[in-house]
Amino acid sequence: MVQKELITFYGFENCVRICNGDAELIVATEVPYILSYRREGGENLMHLDPSLAGVRSPEKWVNYGGARLWTSPEVKGRADEPDSFPVDYELTEGGVILTQKTMSAACTKKTVEIEMAESGTKVYLNYRIENRNLFEITISAWALAVLRSGGVNCVKQIDVDTGLLPNRSLILWPYTRLNDPRLTFTDHFIKIRSVKGAPSPLKVGMPLFDGAAAYFTDGEVFVKRFPGLAEEELYPFEDTPAYPDCSCNFECYTNGEMLESESLSPLMPIKTGEVVEHEEEWEIFVANEPTTEEELSAFFDANVL
Repeated sequence: MVQKELITFYGFENCVRICNGDAELIVATEVPYILSYRREGGENLMHLDPSLAGVRSPEKWVNYGGARLWTSPEVKGRADEPDSFPVDYELTEGGVILTQKTMSAACTKKTVEIEMAESGTKVYLNYRIENRNLFEITISAWALAVLRSGGVNCVKQIDVDTGLLPNRSLILWPYTRLNDPRLTFTDHFIKIRSVKGAPSPLKVGMPLFDGAAAYFTDGEVFVKRFPGLAEEELYPFEDTPAYPDCSCNFECYTNGEMLESESLSPLMPIKTGEVVEHEEEWEIFVANEPTTEEELSAFFDANVL
């Protein structure tokens, strides 16, 4: 049975604690962030900046950590508009629905519906962004989970046979170095490692048919599942890109403090009052990082995909 209560956590009052005996989720209502996700007896998998506990920042956006919903492409002043304001919330049978006030710069309204399974560690998230402008906009829903440092995030590469055409792409940000030791390529996987104290950031993005990422850290695994690309979306350059950032539905960023596991919806032109929607599923497993390609493939086949 899913239970809910209001608690004070990370310096914020009226946080919604959701638990079922196997997992616990703590959702803030004074700021629009999921602050904690852990299994029973486990540690919080989310990174939280201790210097920002209970801090309100109405003038500029600050990265508390946790999980948040943004809009993509990352337009300065729109995606990172200050958001440390209370949200409306409604308790449901399995969780909570958060609704932000209309953002003044972007003129969008964000809603996140969170539901925990009756047992086990699964959490279901539905993200909605409504256009409150008087004109059409084209955006993607961008779901970011900021995870504690020290682990490795793994995604499975596209392996469809496209004949004479390429079947994979890797999107790089200006500060990313291909010889960065935190970035590893195997025959079937891409791995991004989070190193505490790393002097520079790293970010990569890619299209994935298998919409899933697994973050191995300290004997636990945070699995994020999301819609994968359809094969016909692999070559969108003949028309408007189907996904943002050169057709990414997954991106991963890390610096010396944390790692962000990010999924994105398709870019959607939405008129006034219309909504772009996105879904994720989270789950926690107890497992160490596999040491071979075969072990990692077996873990993905059994637990992730």
